[in-house]
Amino acid sequence: MIKIQTESAHSADATLLIREAVQELRRRYPGFEANEYSASEADQAGAAFVVARLDEAPVGCGALRPFETEEAVEIKRMFVREDYRRRGISKQIVAFLEEKARQLGYQKVVLETGTKQPEAIQLYHLSGYHRIPNFGEIKDETICVCFAKDL
Repeated sequence: MIKIQTESAHSADATLLIREAVQELRRRYPGFEANEYSASEADQAGAAFVVARLDEAPVGCGALRPFETEEAVEIKRMFVREDYRRRGISKQIVAFLEEKARQLGYQKVVLETGTKQPEAIQLYHLSGYHRIPNFGEIKDETICVCFAKDL
């Protein structure tokens, strides 16, 4: 059974998962620098970091980061380790993050992913997200796609 909980993004398990997520992004997008995510971002008001575990082993993570407006939050660093994929863990992490966003008072969730991550795009479609124009630093990047969902 998957157990998901909020925890410090500075923990050893969180650090490991963030590092693996960045390594995967670099493999999929050579030469394209992934938007940075610093563990200290989870320390700010309105933010959160979650770790998913299976039998106490860290298998995935995700984060919430305040967005451009007070009513919106951005999902960052959604990641499930390769050996644990196709088990519905990412869907559970997204649902957990959405519930956490509601608890924090947000009305909308936004996120960005890449065109070389079709499984992520499918996850967000199946989770009720819709395409929106790219935002921020990736506004003009054709390999990036952005999504949103009203809570």
